[in-house]
Amino acid sequence: MADKHIVVLDYGMGNIHSIVKALRLYSSQVEFTSNPSSIDDCDALVLPGDGAFQAGMENLAGPKEEHLRRFLDSGRPMLGICIGFQLLFHDSSEVHNPDGSMGEGLVPGLKLIPGLIRRFSGDDVRVPHMGWNTLKGCSPDSGLTDGDWMYFIHSYHAAEVPAENVLAYSEYGGVRFPAAVSKDNIIATQFHPEKSDRTGLAFLERWVQS
Repeated sequence: MADKHIVVLDYGMGNIHSIVKALRLYSSQVEFTSNPSSIDDCDALVLPGDGAFQAGMENLAGPKEEHLRRFLDSGRPMLGICIGFQLLFHDSSEVHNPDGSMGEGLVPGLKLIPGLIRRFSGDDVRVPHMGWNTLKGCSPDSGLTDGDWMYFIHSYHAAEVPAENVLAYSEYGGVRFPAAVSKDNIIATQFHPEKSDRTGLAFLERWVQS
């Protein structure tokens, strides 16, 4: 087991327990915290969670985002998962009005990876895209393999992402969308590796030990 100090950032988004439990299989120092200063001294950072893009950006605003950006400037590795994947892009069309209804316009993201977050659309497309799906076009150095089954749950997907940033694709409702991306010291997955059985756990182990 590695001694790498990993911070899983609590920024008010759901479904965190499973990723913390999975990471603790491979590191003896996994810290789940909402304290942004904890980011400063860790070896690796995880931005996880399920939920809405707009709420995620609002919850990150302020010290959490400032410490996150300083962490990335240091060159240390960060892993984004699900909504933590989507927040890395330029903007999202997932807009909520104060009454909870869907609004119009765009919500700015962290702008760390080129690309946009857009809703799956089409008369015959059910959202969310929920369940097991296969990976395609996996980069040779990604630790992923074409045909790997991963677990997804999302209504929005990444679009217009440069090919050099895409580690793997998947397909749903006639849309070929990035399932995993990277840029500099960032790796991020739309799928949940912690819920993707042995293949997903192997991906996490590789990231922790890299």
